[in-house]
Amino acid sequence: MFEVIVKREFEASHALRDYRGSDEAVHSHRWLLEVRVSSPATDGSGCAIDFAEVDEALSRLLKPLAGVTLNDSPAFEGASPSAENVARHLHSGLSSALNGGKRRVTRVSVWEDDMHAASYFT
Repeated sequence: MFEVIVKREFEASHALRDYRGSDEAVHSHRWLLEVRVSSPATDGSGCAIDFAEVDEALSRLLKPLAGVTLNDSPAFEGASPSAENVARHLHSGLSSALNGGKRRVTRVSVWEDDMHAASYFT
């Protein structure tokens, strides 16, 4: 099995809803994303998936999230924009864009800082 890993950073603000009994204050992060795509085989060029294809899908998904307060994004309407929910949202979008044949997005990890991350995986 092959695994391709792509990392990307973006800046956005958020505030957890119902955090310890009340809404958290809005604060910003330089989020680090780590996307993992697996495939049992490579193509004729020896690639499980083209890095550029993952980069393009990430760019499309991050465009409406970068530089905004995630609480105001339709992607998190009715859901707290936690690192876990950001990871799930991106996993879903990337899976729709990239899964095909035997390759699939297996994990998206979202880092709020150097020491704290959450992942969504299948």
